[in-house]
Amino acid sequence: MLEHETMGDLRSYLDEHFRPGSTTSRMPAFDRLTGERLGGSHTGKFASRSIGSPSVGLTGSAPADVQGHMPSGAPSAPDAMPQMLPAAPPSGRRRRLGGLAGRFRRDKRDGSASGSANLAESATKARRPPDYDSQQVVPAAPAASGGLGATGEISPVPTGMDEWLAGVQKGFGERLLDAIDARGLDDATVYKRAGVDRRLFSKIRSNLDYRPSKNTALALAVALEMDIDETCDLLGSAGLALSDASRFDLIVKFFILNGRFDRFEINEALYRYGESMLGA
Repeated sequence: MLEHETMGDLRSYLDEHFRPGSTTSRMPAFDRLTGERLGGSHTGKFASRSIGSPSVGLTGSAPADVQGHMPSGAPSAPDAMPQMLPAAPPSGRRRRLGGLAGRFRRDKRDGSASGSANLAESATKARRPPDYDSQQVVPAAPAASGGLGATGEISPVPTGMDEWLAGVQKGFGERLLDAIDARGLDDATVYKRAGVDRRLFSKIRSNLDYRPSKNTALALAVALEMDIDETCDLLGSAGLALSDASRFDLIVKFFILNGRFDRFEINEALYRYGESMLGA
């Protein structure tokens, strides 16, 4: 059972780091065990709706409980509703010309001939399209022939495909087996800790180019008690990454950063937030 202090720290972590990328993920999360609001909740498109308050729609009549208090002879809801839509603002060109016309009328009233002449010149410039030929064009800097290396120097572009493919990194299966051997563990211990099926683990071992799901990859990383850097490297070898837009990723990352690798404890937190569980 998760301690109350741990859940409080997890809520604070999610409130600080959770960056939802869709309207669905912005909806508030509630503890599935206690029913209280959890962290990582953001305003969604339904958050401002007031539940249980009577309202009058744009079309149709008012609800029955509202009609009982309306005076006799009162117009229907659409007729009684005031016009709430503001007039469309004038375009930029209309605003400029309208301002010039106002100044011209004031100058004419004051008898300022010089001001009217300057105003007419300004109006002519406002109607005249910009002269792009007279503007100075700054030439763009030539593109670099290669990318930036680790030292900040421009790395040369490979001359052939074989040379380029020679830099391929280790795949997920190879990195996983190296981590198992480095910790002196056997395969059965690892996949049982991760809650991964034996046949799936056998597929990963036999096909080093196999790419598992993020759930499986994180379950194996937790079973091997990898730190956050090793976890990110293992996920990257499968074309995966941790994201602050995923509440699932942040919860698992929270426990890894705190050095807590009990899969059942992590799954309890995931369940409370309505997320899928590791090894499931």
